[in-house]
Amino acid sequence: MRALSIQSADAFILVYDVTDANSFCELKLLRDQIHETKATSSVPIVVVGNKTDLLIEDSDRRE
Repeated sequence: MRALSIQSADAFILVYDVTDANSFCELKLLRDQIHETKATSSVPIVVVGNKTDLLIEDSDRRE
């Protein structure tokens, strides 16, 4: 199912949780899968760090 979605997309937004380093590591695997499925590395990809509910005093939780 994921491969079909990747094949039909023209661009990608990959979102990760800034408080979870593993979610960022997963992006590399997903990016590699996108490149492999599209058979090119010339694919528009935007990476976004998200955690809007992270308060300023909790900023030390970022990984």
